[in-house]
Amino acid sequence: MHNKAIIYIDFKPTFTLENVYSKIKNSSFKNTTQILKKELKLSPSQITLLKTYLSKDSYLNAVILSKYIKKFPLEINDLSILDEAISTVGGIDINAVDPNFQLHEIPNQFCLGEMINWDAPTGGYLLQACASTGVFLAKYFNEID
Repeated sequence: MHNKAIIYIDFKPTFTLENVYSKIKNSSFKNTTQILKKELKLSPSQITLLKTYLSKDSYLNAVILSKYIKKFPLEINDLSILDEAISTVGGIDINAVDPNFQLHEIPNQFCLGEMINWDAPTGGYLLQACASTGVFLAKYFNEID
């Protein structure tokens, strides 16, 4: 049995629908793609998703385009088995970094989170390791400033 789900992605979470529409409608750029790049600063991937999903008429319609920028539907068609769905091993060897997670070979380059080789039985440990190393490094940089 294949379950499907639709998730919605907000490409501009700090903008209201009205802000998005206003940026599109009041832009000095005439090309819709340029408006999305320059005015809304959407990524090439976001623009490609919009172009792929919407018809040409919908893409060129400021009202419809604004709605999809704020609530882009992404259909999930299937799930992977657990071993394929989470990362549990791999990355930079812990011996390649100092106690502050700085690479021995490249000064001022730090590795943390998923960059480090964690050998964890599930993704939950990896998430905790990512958050913990991020907090550690933020505190480290606060102390040296």
